[in-house]
Amino acid sequence: MPRSVLLAGAAWVCALAVAGCATTITGAPVRASDGIPGTTGHTSPAPPTEGSTTAQTTTSSAPTTSGGEPSGGTGPAPSASASPSGGSGSSAPQTSSAPASSAATASASSASASSAPVTSIPVTPDTTAAHSVATVDERGIITVRTPGGKDRVVIDKYEEPLCPPCGTFAASFGIPIARAVEDGTLTVRYHVAAFLDGKSASGDYSTRAYAAMLAVATLAGDQPGLFMAFHSMLYDKFVQPQENGATDLSDAELAQLARQAGAPDAVLQAITAEAQLPLARSGAARTLSDVQANIPSGGVPAVLADGTSVDIDDQHWLDDVLHR
Repeated sequence: MPRSVLLAGAAWVCALAVAGCATTITGAPVRASDGIPGTTGHTSPAPPTEGSTTAQTTTSSAPTTSGGEPSGGTGPAPSASASPSGGSGSSAPQTSSAPASSAATASASSASASSAPVTSIPVTPDTTAAHSVATVDERGIITVRTPGGKDRVVIDKYEEPLCPPCGTFAASFGIPIARAVEDGTLTVRYHVAAFLDGKSASGDYSTRAYAAMLAVATLAGDQPGLFMAFHSMLYDKFVQPQENGATDLSDAELAQLARQAGAPDAVLQAITAEAQLPLARSGAARTLSDVQANIPSGGVPAVLADGTSVDIDDQHWLDDVLHR
């Protein structure tokens, strides 16, 4: 029997069946800017079947809504100029039956786009956590805190760069989380999954976006405010690509976002060279396993506080966690 996760005021329902997660739209798509606190709902795929090589695989065909029409966002896909992110619900990938040449073609296309010149992308980074710093461990977990803070509360935040509800979560709670980090009360450990790679135009957007986060945190994590500023841009509604969209962000565009956040040239070069891609792949696989083992909904976005799942559909969850 499928599991269902109710999203954002009954606007989205994501049902995970054996074949994968199919999205049914039961109302108009909503984002945090519409005043709806609910954000949960990107259900991760089932563990890979025998013979599959990775947890993040592409799909052989696009998912359909309950009426048989392709699911996906309603707005245009982003480019170097701003465009809205996907608003409809999302679906988890199935194990691919597509030939390996498809992935190679997508990778080659991404590499070609990475060398193209990119103009400034019209998005403003959030600089609330202006004194925060970031570190990365061998598992690919990115920890953000403010030096000298009390670090009284530590949360584990699970996300996926292409996931529309993760963008909604960022719009609702990104600034409050950054404020709590800035005042030294909160430490955030970011766990990034990439199970929606197959729903991106390039076939590997989520992994590349994660690799870009790792490049920023590894090479310039001690630059105050940089990681949190870059992270906020990735989930901005005018930047985050659509699930099943026609385009996503090239490595050059990811590097341009890092430049606008204030990253030095070494970070930009690491992003375009995909230097952190191996750690992103292994880290995303670990995150997927953690989500399936530790998150009751089996999906993202999700938050754990002291190892306990937090109800992020409660708009007061952060205050509750901070004042326990």
